Amino acid sequence: MAQIKVEVILISQTCITCGVTFGMPEQYDNRRLEDHTDFCCPNGHLQHYTAETEEERLRKLFLKEREAKTQLETELTALKMRVDAGMCPHCHRHFANVERHIKAKHSK
Repeated sequence: MAQIKVEVILISQTCITCGVTFGMPEQYDNRRLEDHTDFCCPNGHLQHYTAETEEERLRKLFLKEREAKTQLETELTALKMRVDAGMCPHCHRHFANVERHIKAKHSK
């Protein structure tokens, strides 16, 4: 007769509804931490993890920073276009001589 030995690491959990302590396999617990889907205690009460993972937090931060960079680039492009058209970036007055100078000396 063949024997198979399996080791399972259980993570201790406590149900938020009934307070029963139970164990979940570590891999299953890790998947629930990542995907935030529901799991049940032995008494059938649904629960799930609500805190974001480090990966989710970093992804949100990256997207926010990328959006800010895009916004800044858009604003800089608009400012450059206004200056190229002879508009003062401070008082928003038009200066024909600046516009002429830029077109004559700094055209692309």
